[in-house]
Amino acid sequence: MLNLEELFKKRPFVYLVNDVYYAFGTGVCARCDKSGTYVTLPSRYQNYLDAQSNENISQRDAWDIYRKLVSVADAVKESEDYIHLPEKFEGLNFSNAEKEEIENQLKKLVAFFRKHDLAGFY
Repeated sequence: MLNLEELFKKRPFVYLVNDVYYAFGTGVCARCDKSGTYVTLPSRYQNYLDAQSNENISQRDAWDIYRKLVSVADAVKESEDYIHLPEKFEGLNFSNAEKEEIENQLKKLVAFFRKHDLAGFY
């Protein structure tokens, strides 16, 4: 079951649900279709997906891929009202399967972050 409290504690990041991009995390719960960076979002997200299975990716490359998606989520965050995030999330009317997909993506994000030790990379 998706833990919304945990989702909204994390750094804003981009999630893909049924071919629609969303920004979820601290202070943001919104679709990613209002930002000028949306044009490059599909290729940036695909780079992230590819990097998850690439055992040879460097820490710097992992950081760059992660940072680019965080910057999109941050841009969405700046244009959104960030109160009542759980209510906004429920208003998106995700099915249980879609919520499970978001939870799986959150787990993969945490694993990617840890695997490449991104907390210590700047």
